[in-house]
Amino acid sequence: LTEAQQIAADRGITLKPLTRETTGETDATQIPQSLKDAHTPNNAPSKQHLRKLRARDPKSGTQVGSAGGWKLDIYPGDYIVHRRYGIGQFERTLVQDKVIKEGSEEANLILKRRKKIVKAAKKRGYTEKQLLTLMENFGTEKDPDPISRPRISLLEISYSDGMVHVPVDKAYRLSRYQSSDASVAVKLSKIRGDSWRKQKLKVLESTLVLAEDVLALYARRETLHRTPFDPRLEPLIQTFEETFPYTPTPDQNSCFETIENDMVWRRRPMDRLVCGDVGFGKTEVALRAYFGTEKDPDPISRPRISLLEISYSDGMVHVPVDKAYRLSRYQSSDASVAVKLSKIRGDSWRKQKLKVLESTLVLAEDVLALYARRETLHRTPFDPRLEPLIQTFEETFPYTPTPDQNSCFETIENDMVWRRRPMDRLVCGDVGFGKTEVALRALYRCVANGRQAVLLAPTGVLASQHYKHVLARLGPTSPFNVSIAKLVGGMGKNTKVGKAIRAQIATGEAQLIVGTHALLAEGIPYNNLGLLVVDEEQRFGVKQKEKIKIVCNGVDVLTLSATPIPRTLQMSLSGIRDTSTIKSPPPMRKAIQSIVETQTKDIVADALDRELARNGQVFYVVPRVKQIDEATEYLNAIHPGLEIVVAHGQLKGNEAEEAVSYFTEGNGDVLLATTVIENGVDIPNVNTIIIQNANSFGLSTLYQLRGRVGRSNLQAYAYFLHPKTGLTDEATARLSAMAELQELGSGFDVAARDLEIRGAGSLLGSDQSGLAERVGFDLYMRMLKRSIRQLRGMDLPMVPRTKVLLPMREGSLEIRGQNGKVLDGGELINSNTAIEEAEVGEGDYFEISKGYMPNDAERASEEGSARLAESTQILVELTNAWKEKYGPMPSELKNQLKTLHLHVCTRLLGIDLIGLIPSTVSEEPNVQDCILRSPGLRPRHWAAFVNAYPKNTQPQNIDAYFPKLFSTKDADMTFWGGKKLDEEGIALAKSIEHVPQPTLSTGKDAVEFYSAMMEEDEDWDAADEEEIEAMKDADPTTTVSAVNVKDLAMDIEVDQYPYIRFRDFGSVPEGKRVDALLKGLLPAVNFATERTKEDQERARIAMDMRERREMIKKKRKEDRKNFEKKMYLEHANLPSESDDMFTA
Repeated sequence: LTEAQQIAADRGITLKPLTRETTGETDATQIPQSLKDAHTPNNAPSKQHLRKLRARDPKSGTQVGSAGGWKLDIYPGDYIVHRRYGIGQFERTLVQDKVIKEGSEEANLILKRRKKIVKAAKKRGYTEKQLLTLMENFGTEKDPDPISRPRISLLEISYSDGMVHVPVDKAYRLSRYQSSDASVAVKLSKIRGDSWRKQKLKVLESTLVLAEDVLALYARRETLHRTPFDPRLEPLIQTFEETFPYTPTPDQNSCFETIENDMVWRRRPMDRLVCGDVGFGKTEVALRAYFGTEKDPDPISRPRISLLEISYSDGMVHVPVDKAYRLSRYQSSDASVAVKLSKIRGDSWRKQKLKVLESTLVLAEDVLALYARRETLHRTPFDPRLEPLIQTFEETFPYTPTPDQNSCFETIENDMVWRRRPMDRLVCGDVGFGKTEVALRALYRCVANGRQAVLLAPTGVLASQHYKHVLARLGPTSPFNVSIAKLVGGMGKNTKVGKAIRAQIATGEAQLIVGTHALLAEGIPYNNLGLLVVDEEQRFGVKQKEKIKIVCNGVDVLTLSATPIPRTLQMSLSGIRDTSTIKSPPPMRKAIQSIVETQTKDIVADALDRELARNGQVFYVVPRVKQIDEATEYLNAIHPGLEIVVAHGQLKGNEAEEAVSYFTEGNGDVLLATTVIENGVDIPNVNTIIIQNANSFGLSTLYQLRGRVGRSNLQAYAYFLHPKTGLTDEATARLSAMAELQELGSGFDVAARDLEIRGAGSLLGSDQSGLAERVGFDLYMRMLKRSIRQLRGMDLPMVPRTKVLLPMREGSLEIRGQNGKVLDGGELINSNTAIEEAEVGEGDYFEISKGYMPNDAERASEEGSARLAESTQILVELTNAWKEKYGPMPSELKNQLKTLHLHVCTRLLGIDLIGLIPSTVSEEPNVQDCILRSPGLRPRHWAAFVNAYPKNTQPQNIDAYFPKLFSTKDADMTFWGGKKLDEEGIALAKSIEHVPQPTLSTGKDAVEFYSAMMEEDEDWDAADEEEIEAMKDADPTTTVSAVNVKDLAMDIEVDQYPYIRFRDFGSVPEGKRVDALLKGLLPAVNFATERTKEDQERARIAMDMRERREMIKKKRKEDRKNFEKKMYLEHANLPSESDDMFTA
């Protein structure tokens, strides 16, 4: 006030003391007339002084944004800037009646509200006159109802030529105005005219010039170098930090860390990349290359491009940012070995890449041979009529499945029910993300189909937890009445318990067996084993995995892992092994805060105090059993009075499991353990884990241990403590990975980082070093992917089943209903109830009548073979065999076989959904087209199919549509019926032709072949990147199985994915629709079948050659061993039967 009086005195105005009402507004009667006269649009200085005298009542102000991202308060009298109108003055906040547009949703809402008020008034006994008065008051000041009379809060802004009212919810368009010179009067803008626009354009031009100078300073700053501060002295800095007598605030901690990075770790010049054309390099800085003159501010006249500067041993290369997909990160498997940068000049990198390319082509042949071999393995598929029964079990899951879980459920159902080859699927999901529920549903499907199922766990603790969980969900006390047994270590074949359990397994009394590696022992008498679930696959050794292969020959295998081992991950990435990933976390789950520090007593004490203060419990993990006693003394010295529970693998009998159970019940403060708790320990009350000597553990183990906490809605902490000295480069990389990968669902990323650290190894061999070392794993996998594509030719992915939504369910094989009803005996269907006696799903399932094929077992087998036939030729051969054995087929069976032929065709062409929609191409009304959605279909595939039709022309009524994401143009693409291919289409058709690989790796032909492949690197990388980005941008809802779609036009966006369109299909008579579809698809199907046969034949030859190579290699190894043995015996003059001594 004193300052304001002084300013007023300078202007010749005498101020009297002001009185303030309780509302906080200034009493206008106390303002001098001279000051009132000064408050005019043409006398802004007086208005400026008046602003300083107004009350700053919080109720009268509001908030606007700022360039820094924070909020600023403005009050009546403050100057503001409106994006459209310019500089104005905030006068007040007022409330007015809201203007409602007639016929709008809000107007209808008001009308409904008023009717409701009148209706309520009638119930209260209002007279006709009172009702009339009530209705007259609607929308007036006498209407107190906020819905009947909606109001809006406005900010009143004054300008030099008028007022503007801005809704409070549009206040983000305002910003506070503050002149750099407070003594200079502010001139308000005009609403009318374009003076503000011109002023704004001038400022915009100057900011563009300034931005150029700023970017130039950025580039210049990056050229300045100095010796960085020594990171080895940071522990000394920490001793100084500990002298600070207060707890730093979060922002202070952020500053400490940022300044340390600036001084010690500024720029990371050794974050190496691999360029597809040149080789190893390191990222220096992203800079801008300039075109035009510096005075040209127009971005179109003076286009600019962002480049990545890569340094090599003999120069620099600038890579455009939009070509960054041609770079991949390089990580050597041996972090201690310095990487030698490639040379830009010369052809050393090209020669090196040619050698790797040759090896990927050989490996690609082996991979495709494995594909073909896997497809030849057959087993009886699980019965789809029992799926409604599986749904009754699914409904007992007490939580809502995550999207990724739902995807896994559908994929595994397809593997088990709709494929003939045994399932071999890896489910990779974070700890606690629901992998167990995925396994349980698969296990119950197996048991419900009358087959035995096994759940294999690496430790007794995990096996016990699984046993309890499975018993609660599926055991005799549940509605599903499944007989469950447990076989773990200590239950040998000579023990009483072991004999009893083995007898139950042999007779089939035990339908589901849970256990450890004891289940892999020789002589376990499984009875019709159908499914093996392996939990935590990375914990099993090579020998145990070989035993698993023997057990699961011809059996479905489901592997669960949070962090698969490098070779398993590599097989998944290359497609040798089917993989599903669960990345979506359960609701309310928080990311675990990871702390990587040098071990000190203070850090351990702080961690213990924090957790015990909130009545929690703590895990303390040591690498070896012999460190348990030392750790006990250490913890008691830090925190006397702790109740410590001990668990490790060398405890007798079930002592470890009993200790964990005791701790789970809330007893004890700290569970001191080894990695025995790595799997299977789920205690929500434990939200802190301290890992001593974390550098001694593998990355997968560290990740699993971190997953033991964070099972509740509390913030969890994981301490990875290490000694001050003695850390290897690999240990440092592992700990750095744990510090960096803290987000939920990062298990797959941890496995990928582990693969980089440990090395990719040989994909199909036994050693742990491969050619990937030469070019980096990521580039190696890209080259392998391309080689597989090059050799495969027709790479159109098949689908396991097709959902047909035609009128009268024509062409459908879907099961209707979700019966799974309770039988008279009070128990749900299990393997002891025959399918014929059970009330299972009904519908259009393919069935052979009992009168035509009397034998039940043979009929079931033939039904499965026909339902999942891989080609129309196989189906024809099958039906011919039926005719010879059982005679002419009934007409009903013939009609069903037409439907099977259609499904064979659609599966081969990747069509997952068929249905009718209103035509989008016909001008006639009420015309319906048939849409056949094929997510994996690409223009190159269809172009090849067109050449298979008569006269190389697709039928007049058949079109193929490809949205922009999947077309070869920057727009939607359609192959119209009745037209031949243009030049682009012919080129696309040739792109999938098989190019034979030279038989020799040397010579002119081979060099030309590999050189031609390398010439196409740019086109291949660009196409591959477009495909990846297209799949990311596609609507995720359309990637889900079509099983849940009920109406094609309503449930999905048809134009989101490629499809084949049969025009005017609604006019096809009932009963002829399947015939019409078959007629239109058969030429394309025949072409695809022929190409598939060619691929399979090449794969068979490759498999034979691979087996011969392996046989020769094995024979050479044996011959060398026998030779060495002979030489040793001759030299030592020992008898030839001294095999044991020789082996020693």
